[in-house]
Amino acid sequence: MRNQVDIKVRTCKRQYEKLIAMKAKTQPRMFWAHTRRKMKSKSGIAPLLSDVNDVKSVKHLNSEKANILQSQFCSVFTDEPEDSIPNFPSRTDISAPFPIITNDMVKDKLNQINPNKSCGPDDIHPRLLREVAEYISEPISLLMNMSLDQSVIPND
Repeated sequence: MRNQVDIKVRTCKRQYEKLIAMKAKTQPRMFWAHTRRKMKSKSGIAPLLSDVNDVKSVKHLNSEKANILQSQFCSVFTDEPEDSIPNFPSRTDISAPFPIITNDMVKDKLNQINPNKSCGPDDIHPRLLREVAEYISEPISLLMNMSLDQSVIPND
């Protein structure tokens, strides 16, 4: 009985994976979810050298590896001052007016948001933005038009 159950389980798994493969083009989300489940790796970060010239400076603890990575990132990071933006010479005398952003344009873009995606850098869920698109499209269009008119991008 156990052998028969094992054979049936293997057959069902193969059929399920064939179904996923057949639907991969039309339903890629199903394919990638299955792939992520199969490829989960819990190995973490391999041991790191704290000194490149010293082979015996291998660090195994997560806190030590985090400090090594932080110092590496800090050494290659450049902190550009915000007040020293380069001035580019104008190549033409023609200036184009900024487009006027309408409520309908904002509402259309908000309705095109995929509600199944994760939050963006603003930490607002896409489903929320899509559901309240009708109510927030006017304030957003006003803010965008003011920003274009004044040539100022809000800090927040």
